[in-house]
Amino acid sequence: MAEEYRTTREVAEYFRTSEETVRYWKHIGKIKGIRPGRRNLFPISEIERLEREAASSGPESA
Repeated sequence: MAEEYRTTREVAEYFRTSEETVRYWKHIGKIKGIRPGRRNLFPISEIERLEREAASSGPESA
């Protein structure tokens, strides 16, 4: 079965952040994606991994 992908805009909407932030995350290696042509595409498995990672870290106590 082929992996499904989401665009930069879709990932940004999902995480309620900007498209620029998603591109930065890709640049620093926080999320992996592919770039066919001029578009960035992100596998759903990577989005789910990032979500699990964020949920497990949770809010930090001061």
